[in-house]
Amino acid sequence: MSSGDEKPGFYTEVQTSRLKLDLPLPSVLKSSFGVVDGPKSSANGNPDEIAKLFPQLFGQPSASLKAGGSLPEASLKIGVVLSGGQAPGGHNVISGIFDYLQKSTKDSTMYGFRGGPAGVMKGKYVKLTDEFVYPYRNQGGFDMICSGRDKIETPEQFKEAQETVKKLDLDGLVVIGGDDSNTNACLLAENFKANDLKTRVIGCPKTIDGDLKCKEVPTSFGFDTACKIYSEMIGNLMVDARSTGKYYHFVRLMGRAASHITLECALQTHPNITIIGEEVAKIETEKMLIQMVEAELEIRKKDGKFKPVIKKAMVELEGAPFKKFASMRDEWSIKNRYINPGPVQFVGPNSDVINHTLQLELGAQA
Repeated sequence: MSSGDEKPGFYTEVQTSRLKLDLPLPSVLKSSFGVVDGPKSSANGNPDEIAKLFPQLFGQPSASLKAGGSLPEASLKIGVVLSGGQAPGGHNVISGIFDYLQKSTKDSTMYGFRGGPAGVMKGKYVKLTDEFVYPYRNQGGFDMICSGRDKIETPEQFKEAQETVKKLDLDGLVVIGGDDSNTNACLLAENFKANDLKTRVIGCPKTIDGDLKCKEVPTSFGFDTACKIYSEMIGNLMVDARSTGKYYHFVRLMGRAASHITLECALQTHPNITIIGEEVAKIETEKMLIQMVEAELEIRKKDGKFKPVIKKAMVELEGAPFKKFASMRDEWSIKNRYINPGPVQFVGPNSDVINHTLQLELGAQA
């Protein structure tokens, strides 16, 4: 078990090959480029309220990259911090920033803050070098500098962050995180600008949930890989159900209040029933779910195909419909169950009745 300070000591053949893999770059980054200002930035919703919250930042020009331009070659000091849960690609964001600084801005320095935003507040950091970064290139996890879920939100915490960036003389701070982390990054940027600090704060959209997107951010990194992994696991359950003809499976996926993962996995695996939280929250939840599942099961029972695979999103809804399903397990010939822990959870043989009931409740902790 690594403490977060140890470098990986063993690589599989696949991991070794990935270390040496050169990833393709967007065409604009393959040669010299410049930054072009565009229209003033705004918000998709509640722009007046957001403008009041971020008076220093709201309405700044949008930015885009244009091939053929040029950027100042002065050396830079950049900090990077991982915030929130892991997502595939985090190490490569850090590697990409590091490579650009080494190639295009001579004598630049890059720092990685350890343990997430707490590292920014407490001044816990490591200077990133080629030897330090190399073992993590193209590898999963966030163990290069580790992540955390702390927030920088009190006056004292903002003061601590200010002292850290001033001590390191940072030109920029890159926050790699999801919607909460990017909101925190925006608050930090507002605070820095209001106090005339030169450090610019940049948010990088990281979340497997797929709930951080807009016109300028078509997707967040991690979503595609997560959906493919989950879909493979769901597909395995489907093959098991078809092979044995004994069980039904309720699969619960990550995604918080958004059902983007559930919908994408449904498109890839075609389950019998997919429950989208945003939709069922609009209607009579209990009545609809009971009727929908009962009707599906009855049809399949009559056809002699009693092997449904049912997926549901993790949404805070009342659990009565699924309690009813659990109470009917004898009628459905379900005697043995088990709970598979992890981001993809399903019901199978050998679980107890309490776990079974909890597992079938939307939003419940199994």
